[in-house]
Amino acid sequence: MILVIILIVFSVANPGRLTRRPGPMPDFESIIADNLEYLKHDAFDKAIALLRLHQDHFSGESRAQIEYCLAENYFFASKILNARDSYMNMVRRHPASVQANNALERLYQIEGMRADTAAMKRIMYALCLLETGRLDAGRDSLRQLVRSKIGDYACYFLADAYQRLGDLPMALAALLMLDEQFPESRITGLPVLRAELLIATGDHEKARIVIEDFLVKDPVSIFAVKARQLMKRLNH
Repeated sequence: MILVIILIVFSVANPGRLTRRPGPMPDFESIIADNLEYLKHDAFDKAIALLRLHQDHFSGESRAQIEYCLAENYFFASKILNARDSYMNMVRRHPASVQANNALERLYQIEGMRADTAAMKRIMYALCLLETGRLDAGRDSLRQLVRSKIGDYACYFLADAYQRLGDLPMALAALLMLDEQFPESRITGLPVLRAELLIATGDHEKARIVIEDFLVKDPVSIFAVKARQLMKRLNH
């Protein structure tokens, strides 16, 4: 299924107050900010409607960004098929966008979490919590899912949650849990996250080994771009 994907695609307390009235078209930054406010209040349908209303008003990278955010809204709302189709369409229309790799990454994640749809939807919402700054709630939600069928993904995202919270030892502990409990896990981006954490802790030599090993084994992965960026950081 992953191969098929690659082949196909190659500040407001009451969110209701954000409803747009007829008038001048808002600028790109305002739309993105309003979308974030909707997400902070779990107003997914309104966030989706907002971006669908305005996406045709933009072109180039701004259009690509709005299409990616729309796909993210579907993802956070657990609308799996809509999210999948939106990510694929975004990459097909904007292959050179800075968000194209992020969309491909989401497609990998959706495919990898199919084994437990119920847990996947809970992880999707937990990621919304993280992306909207509700870090403690996102972390706690992910901790409840480490024993699920897709607990490897829960551990993976839990490590990211701890990283955002500035707790690097716990982030590394989450990856250790993943290694021990899910030795057969095939999360493609795992080495990149591991390298990021190692760099953050100052263990540059081990990070270099992880990146080099990853690039040798999977030089054309969508995560190879991030891996090379990390290597560039280590070389400067």
